[in-house]
Amino acid sequence: DEFVAILENADYESRLDLMRQLDEIAEENNKRKDGTVVSVGIKEYDPKVNASFASVFRAADRNMYARKQELKSKRTR
Repeated sequence: DEFVAILENADYESRLDLMRQLDEIAEENNKRKDGTVVSVGIKEYDPKVNASFASVFRAADRNMYARKQELKSKRTR
């Protein structure tokens, strides 16, 4: 399953911390080959850089799949 979260206020301010926490859980579960492994992709919208919200979603999706591949490659080691 895939979903999008749009963060604002305190959640936005702590986005990197939230991502780090999810990554730590994913890494630990991946090492144990047990539990849920969640791949996260993040991209910030900047109207000066991004032509549309869709371009931001595509970039976040690419980041998520890159992370997913990284976790899968570690799991097979």
